Amino acid sequence: MRRIWRFRWAIVDIVALAVLAYAAMMIRLDGDINHHFYDILARSVWLRCLLGLATMAAAGGYQQVWRYASVPEVARVVAAVLAADGLFFLAMVIHGASLPRGFYLLLAVLDVLAFVGLRLTPRVLWSLKSRFTRQAFLARAADKTQGGRPIKKVLIFGAGDAGMMLVREIERNLRDQFKICGFLDDDPGKLGKMVAGYRVLGGRDDIPRLAAKKQVKDIFLAVPSLPGGEIGKINAICQAAGLSVKTVPGMFDIVSGRVTVSQLRQIEIEDLLSRKAVSFDREKLFRFYGGKTVLITGAGGSIGGEIARQLAAGGVKGLVLFGRGENSIYDIYQEICHREPQLPVWPFIGDVRDETAVRAAFSLYRPQVVLHAAAHKHVPLMENQPVEAWRNNVWGSYVVARAAAGAGTELCLLVSTDKAVNPVSVMGASKRVAELIFVLLQATAGTTRMCAVRFGNVLGSRGSVVPMFRRQIAAGGPVTVTHPDMRRYFMTIPEACQLVLMAGARAAGGEIFLLNMGEPVKIVDLARDMIRLSGCEPDSDIEIRYTGIRPGEKLFEELWKEGDDNVEVVDNAMFKLVGLACPADGEELLRLAARQDIGAGEVMAALERWGNREKGRPQGKGT
Repeated sequence: MRRIWRFRWAIVDIVALAVLAYAAMMIRLDGDINHHFYDILARSVWLRCLLGLATMAAAGGYQQVWRYASVPEVARVVAAVLAADGLFFLAMVIHGASLPRGFYLLLAVLDVLAFVGLRLTPRVLWSLKSRFTRQAFLARAADKTQGGRPIKKVLIFGAGDAGMMLVREIERNLRDQFKICGFLDDDPGKLGKMVAGYRVLGGRDDIPRLAAKKQVKDIFLAVPSLPGGEIGKINAICQAAGLSVKTVPGMFDIVSGRVTVSQLRQIEIEDLLSRKAVSFDREKLFRFYGGKTVLITGAGGSIGGEIARQLAAGGVKGLVLFGRGENSIYDIYQEICHREPQLPVWPFIGDVRDETAVRAAFSLYRPQVVLHAAAHKHVPLMENQPVEAWRNNVWGSYVVARAAAGAGTELCLLVSTDKAVNPVSVMGASKRVAELIFVLLQATAGTTRMCAVRFGNVLGSRGSVVPMFRRQIAAGGPVTVTHPDMRRYFMTIPEACQLVLMAGARAAGGEIFLLNMGEPVKIVDLARDMIRLSGCEPDSDIEIRYTGIRPGEKLFEELWKEGDDNVEVVDNAMFKLVGLACPADGEELLRLAARQDIGAGEVMAALERWGNREKGRPQGKGT
């Protein structure tokens, strides 16, 4: 019996193919059952059944679970039955079996209608069963709790692909938690239409009215590509109406398989970027790295760790996680081993300033690609310790670049910062010197390509203002901002890591890449957004206090120097500086970078000479 059940669709198809053939003939002959065409059909119906089974099997019609059928599966069914009808017509013509031409047209129409209807019937029945079961459950629950949890009424903002995916996830797996009351969408063409069985009730301006009418307290935002400014406006409307807002994950995370669309989360500050998040073609992105061993310095940090995660899912041959913090290296090592158990991953505890350790890592693992993310990044701390900034950011970069060139590595990429442009801080100037070292070494690096990537501020990374603001808000304030006009370029961690990977794939050697980050964001506006996301009002519930610009800070950062005419646009998502001139005294800089016994006075002089640090203006432009 079980074996018969396995072939149930083939049996149904045989019966349908035979019955539909006679039905088409009867319609064509107006019910004349004594016509000699029936004799011809009786002798050939076995061929029609055989062709129908063969084309349906070739189209995968017997491997599909039809309860979950969608447009591509239905399209394959249509193609299969039309192919079977076409082959049947050719076979009959070749054998001289004359049947009316209108019969074949009727047959094709009936086949498409019947086969599509048969295949979609399980899905329709399952959907009706789910809907009736849910309605019955809700009627019994009558808004009471089930297992201690109330059933929440929700409205879904976004009647697109993500919204339909979310509806399916809720109906399949979260029926005992949520009741969908309808869609919201700003597209006027969708207003009043039915999407996935639910009506589009209005747009963002209708949220307060519809939420009150439907007794809804929760809004699910299902538009992963919505710009941050629009998310902020919708969030403000919902907060003013006393509504909770959750959003689906970003499309990058959904496509990568890291999360599903049903894993709703609270809106984060990263969602409120005033521009659309930048993403790159993943296939193009990982084509360069496929089959290569990649060494990442600073792999335990927020940027280095995320680069490792993305590469682990991108088909690399192996990963070398280089860093001096054993706990952070161990954590990312364990995470990647759990996610990608077949991928060779090697943790290596070492310091980029230790030439012996760096060369040992290159000798042991022979990486084809080196992504140098290790650095000191805290501006105020490095102002007080310029020698430490030099040793880590300059000497460490020199050691890594020399080792990469000596090992014949294909690519060595430096993670730099926008603070390297017209720097007033020790940290920014040290990164500018590191950029120059990569440009200088490119001339003698052989086949190794040297390049750099300049970052803006990375939201959520260690050292960014976001974690500090979160702690201050959790403590009830005040939230401290250095200056009301302080502006910064911001990017998300996934954007930063994709920029690194795409720059490496596009590098010819000697360039500096930058992300197109739109307009800079005022830090005080960022603080206000975070306070509102916490459910409080800035200045009334939580104070914003201005503390003054710290040593080494500028009011705003720049992506390149004013007057630079060597900037090119790449993919409309990033820029690159090409043809960078080497300083005439570059050899002297390299000799100084190779010294480990450099003193504070020499460091400050070098930062002003080669790092272009503006002496005597610790607060930067605009002060």
